[in-house]
Amino acid sequence: MAQSSGHSSASANTPLTREEIVEMHAKLEELKLTMAARSASGRDASGRYKRHDTARKVYINTVAMPGLRLGKRIPSADWRRLFLPGDDEISGPDKNEMDAFYKLHKKDPRSTSSDSYQLDEGRQTTLLQWVANNPDAYMRPQPAPSGAPPSYRLSLRDAKDYVGCTLWQRAAEEKRPRA
Repeated sequence: MAQSSGHSSASANTPLTREEIVEMHAKLEELKLTMAARSASGRDASGRYKRHDTARKVYINTVAMPGLRLGKRIPSADWRRLFLPGDDEISGPDKNEMDAFYKLHKKDPRSTSSDSYQLDEGRQTTLLQWVANNPDAYMRPQPAPSGAPPSYRLSLRDAKDYVGCTLWQRAAEEKRPRA
């Protein structure tokens, strides 16, 4: 698959044209089909994506496609990484680059690494700047309330036949056999 994105000569801040968005979207959809075929080893079956393809899929679905919908240009380095060969064909510096890409974009939930789900310094800074700029929008963590939950009463909005009943009473009514 070609590495050219049709946007390498444009500045990263230049908005995308409609044609560029359509072209990039089509290439990403084609790449997703190629990765799906690689995951099944060429058979007409589903299978688990290989490591680098998993990172590519996550990046496409969570960064590239949403960015395209907003007219954002995909960084040329990321575009190049998306179209590098699959796990079985890649080697050398490209493999190291894809390993770093995987580590950045695909967090393995089974990982026992303590830094697996932690924010890197850039993301921490962004988050803390947002909290500093929006103190009213930030809600401090609250302890769980103690004791029994309050008894919720149904209103006319919920069901006119059960106004004033508690949810527990309504549930008990449902369990009773009807004659």
